[in-house]
Amino acid sequence: FIKNHMKKSSYHINEIANWTETKEVQLPNVQRGFVWKASQIENLWDSILRGYPLGSFVLSNSEGKIEILDGQQRATAIALGFNKETLRNTPVKLFVDLFPPDSGDARKFIFRAITKSHPWGYARKENDKVLSSVEIRNAMEEFDLDSPLVQDLNSCYPYDAKWPIPLYMVLENRNDSVEKLVTRLESWEHW
Repeated sequence: FIKNHMKKSSYHINEIANWTETKEVQLPNVQRGFVWKASQIENLWDSILRGYPLGSFVLSNSEGKIEILDGQQRATAIALGFNKETLRNTPVKLFVDLFPPDSGDARKFIFRAITKSHPWGYARKENDKVLSSVEIRNAMEEFDLDSPLVQDLNSCYPYDAKWPIPLYMVLENRNDSVEKLVTRLESWEHW
C-alpha cells in the first residue's frame, strides 16, 4: 500500500470523513457518483460502532495527488455521518435513534437515513422497506409537507424513530474515537 509519495498506510475514521473537505484524497473522474441506498449507509455505521472491519480502501498516487479507486461509497457514507460542509446539500441526512433496538434486532444501534425522496425515512425494523402509506401521510402532515419531494431535509427526521438525533451532533465537538461514541450511545440507551 505504501509507495513513493503515499502519505499514510492507515486512516482514522474522522480523517476519512475529512477527505471531502481537505481534498487529501480525491475522486478520479472515472468514478461514479454516490449510489448507496439508505440501508447500506445505516448498516455501515452500525458495523463501525460494533468495531467490524471496514475493508480496504484502494488509493493511487497519480501525478502527485492521491485518488480513491475503491471505497468511495464507504468514504462518502462515513463523511455523511459527520455532516461535512461539502456534503451538506447532499440528498441524505443521517440520524441515530437513541432508543435501543427491539429484541431480536441484530443491530447494536439504530442508524436512520432520510433522503429527499423519503424524507420520513425507511422502516425502523427493516431498513430496506418503505413506510406504509398511512405512516407517510402522517409524516407529511407532521412535517407540513405539501409535496413528498422536499428540497430541505433539515425540517424532517425519521418518522418512526423513537429518539432520533442527527449523528453529526453526537460526533461534533467530541473526541471522535469510535470507542467513546459507543460508550456514550450505550449510556443513553438506558435513560
